[in-house]
Amino acid sequence: MAVMKMALKSLNAEPAELRERLRDALAADQVDLPPLPQVAAEVVANGAADPRNAAAFSRLIQRDPALAANIMRIANAAAYRPRAPIVSLQQAVAWLGITEIRNIALAVCVRGQLFVAPGHEPEIHGLWRESVATASWARALARLKKRNVESAYLCGLLHRIGRAAAIATLSRIEVAGRHTVAARTFSALADEFEWDFGRRLAEKWQLPASVSDVINGWRNAGRATGSSAEVLQVHVGHMLAIEVLHPELSNLALLDEHGALADLDMYPDELQALRKEADQVLAAIAHLG
Repeated sequence: MAVMKMALKSLNAEPAELRERLRDALAADQVDLPPLPQVAAEVVANGAADPRNAAAFSRLIQRDPALAANIMRIANAAAYRPRAPIVSLQQAVAWLGITEIRNIALAVCVRGQLFVAPGHEPEIHGLWRESVATASWARALARLKKRNVESAYLCGLLHRIGRAAAIATLSRIEVAGRHTVAARTFSALADEFEWDFGRRLAEKWQLPASVSDVINGWRNAGRATGSSAEVLQVHVGHMLAIEVLHPELSNLALLDEHGALADLDMYPDELQALRKEADQVLAAIAHLG
């Protein structure tokens, strides 16, 4: 991601001044955001492609050698590979299935393009793990209720790209200015501008409307009427992600309080059964993290 064109004169400015300059840059469209890699864009566009057409999908992935190499590495991870090592991309697609390969390809592309923030590696890494966990839980929820699992995974993976973009942009501003923004100010600005950066990325990447809806509304799902299934699934998936990654912060009781489970037509016993998939979610984080 390129550094913001409207450079800050001083990183020692008051938070209000930093905030105003970020707003000005966004309003003037002077923030350079990374393009979605071509292969990843086609992965998104072909989310509903015929899962039987493995050969065509393999050819798509092979156009990006680095992506293909990463998929081979993940396919040969202990939890994925068969007894004999996987030695070709077509073999990986045949073994894992086009749906899983599509998910891995998208995750690899998005992480390498957006989840990079020099000087803030722990925070951006934690955000990535949270995104993978949320995507995994959202997909499990969709599968349980026989909804679109591809859309659920995509929405979960991208639900916090705005915060990732804000962190990455602020990080590059720090590098360019050879200063650091105070940690509290940095975090507050990332929180405040998460939605703005997310909206801008959704437009630039031409993401499906369902993803834009999730970026805008996943936090308030259940508290507002009319939330889509994707928004509700990501809301619940995010809370389940917090439970497996930060159990001390978990508060699943809020799901009943906010009505998200009822809106998903989901019963408490179904949620309890779903939570038994935590090991699979943790494995997905390990493979993609």
